[in-house]
Amino acid sequence: MSKEEFKRTNEEVNLERMLGASVPWPSGDFESRLSKAVLDEVAARGRRKPSVLRFVKPIAAVAAAAAVVAGVFVYRTASMAAPVAGEVSRVYGIVTVANGGAPQTVAGKAVLHDGHRVFTEWGSRAEIVLPDKSTLRTMPHTSVEVAGTSEGARVALAEGGIDITASKQKAGKWLEISTPAARVKVLGTVLQVRSADFAGKKRTRVTVDFGKVQVSAAGTSVDIVPNEEAIIDEDEPPLKQAIMPEIAELTRLQGVTSTVVTPEKGRAGRPVIVDCDADRSASVWLPVTITGEGAEPLRKATLAFRRPFSGAEAYTEAGDVLPVKYIGGGVEIDLSMAPVEPGKSMTLIVRIRGVSGLFEDDQAPGVLRFGKKAGGAVTSLVEFRLPRSARDITVVPSPVERGYINERNILVVAMKRDGTDILDAE
Repeated sequence: MSKEEFKRTNEEVNLERMLGASVPWPSGDFESRLSKAVLDEVAARGRRKPSVLRFVKPIAAVAAAAAVVAGVFVYRTASMAAPVAGEVSRVYGIVTVANGGAPQTVAGKAVLHDGHRVFTEWGSRAEIVLPDKSTLRTMPHTSVEVAGTSEGARVALAEGGIDITASKQKAGKWLEISTPAARVKVLGTVLQVRSADFAGKKRTRVTVDFGKVQVSAAGTSVDIVPNEEAIIDEDEPPLKQAIMPEIAELTRLQGVTSTVVTPEKGRAGRPVIVDCDADRSASVWLPVTITGEGAEPLRKATLAFRRPFSGAEAYTEAGDVLPVKYIGGGVEIDLSMAPVEPGKSMTLIVRIRGVSGLFEDDQAPGVLRFGKKAGGAVTSLVEFRLPRSARDITVVPSPVERGYINERNILVVAMKRDGTDILDAE
């Protein structure tokens, strides 16, 4: 080894020691590459000015190293000042991350710090894992920002949608989702949050699959549980309503009734859904029309049933939950949130659970008769939902529809009576 090579090696080692003693580096070979680049530049300058090489080279090397160390120290300090807020993975499509500068495309995974914003293009999705292992799955065309606080993770959804599986939160901590219209407090649940423009305002929709969340807006808070959703328009309090596919199905059945029942065959009645249990009891979904009588708005309605039942719920056609109180052989429905004006009518959707006495043994073995004998000028559709175990089903009259959903056999039958008559409702 020449004297010049020996001197270069000592300087390289000294530089690496100085750099290594400052702060940790992002990659293992970063120190070697950086020190080599500095020494190469010093050597190039030395060759251009050999007369001052003995003096300039050591000074330049130390000055360059000091400048690099100072620069790296500033860089690393800035990174350390922003705590890790999570990790984003590209599921498919184009996913970018930005922090006030130009967005950077995510090829596989990327670490998120406080203030980092993740954006998915149309036809793209991403998954974000927070430090507490809560998972956020973004919808296409979504913009979301993550940050950590002493009270838990904070997620700001500017637009689009996220599906959230939240880990159980420690005492005094909670995951909070904010949108332009609302704040959602999560203690451990599975939910979806959507934010979009609606009629010139930002609208947020929150639905819950499991657990409970608190939604706050305009100074009002509501708790949302499974089969419920909250709709919040900007600057408006949250509106809670039920997510009931049966309500949509009753509307569909009403439309089908108008095609089955022609004027010459009589009048179309109201449909009903009968969800049968193995013990011959059933849950019954039916529409009930309430008419406002008298001079004041109607704020409560009473329904009486002659058949035994175990429970009841009531909803508006939009799915809003109406309070129900049990009285004798029926229910009292609180209409305060949607009073019926004098002379006006409103249709409610009522679910009666555990209804017994709907089915009677016929004279023939293994045959059940549903309700009273048919007759009259009114025809309604009854949707029977039978247990999966039901076999060799023969129905008279023949079903107008057959199907299978959620492990239930579906049979839709045209019945010569109004659907609401099956409970003898008054």
